[in-house]
Amino acid sequence: MTTTVQVQGKKKVESLPLSKRLRRETKVAHKLVEGTRLARAFFKGTLNEGSYAEGLARLYPVYATMESALSGLPFEHRLKAFDIRNVFRSEAILADLRYFGVAPEPFRDGASARYFERVQAIAGGDPTLLVAHAYVRYMADVSGGVIAGKIAQRALKLPTREGLSFLTFASIPDPAVFREDFRARLDRFPQSEEEAQAIVNEASLAFELNRELADELWAELYR
Repeated sequence: MTTTVQVQGKKKVESLPLSKRLRRETKVAHKLVEGTRLARAFFKGTLNEGSYAEGLARLYPVYATMESALSGLPFEHRLKAFDIRNVFRSEAILADLRYFGVAPEPFRDGASARYFERVQAIAGGDPTLLVAHAYVRYMADVSGGVIAGKIAQRALKLPTREGLSFLTFASIPDPAVFREDFRARLDRFPQSEEEAQAIVNEASLAFELNRELADELWAELYR
């Protein structure tokens, strides 16, 4: 997306920073995810323990693949800007799955496989697009972690925060500071307009894959 400004009687086209483009151009896709029946049930506090754990199990391959790719890059690779270990969630998900006695999701047909396979494909083919998936997952995780954790603890009747590692960010004391830093990393990343637009397009796809996963899980658990 671009914005037009007036300069000495002439129009000049300026590209918006990537963080703003992502927010604006994925707004509709983001709202569709928030509007799924699964998301609404979670924030109403009506999801049960089995549904919550199954959702984590299906997300685990996505996080594990993305985080393995980011952490395995050479130090000089520019994608290392998104190798932010204190926000990685795969180990936290495993801890929660152990608590609930649920195994990580096996690879199978359906929305969870499509999501995992997309992340796996770009990790091996065009890893710059992992930036889009990191944006979709981590910005939402950190932004909603505190509130979501309280809702989950109450809804699942958990006596402690055990089982809620996924929603706990002990090493990120100020979510606002994290978000500001993450946006700055986004804005420094693109090397061309084409690359920036590809990342925005991939983020829209990531939201769509999230929506499909939520709808599939809801249909299976509550049919």
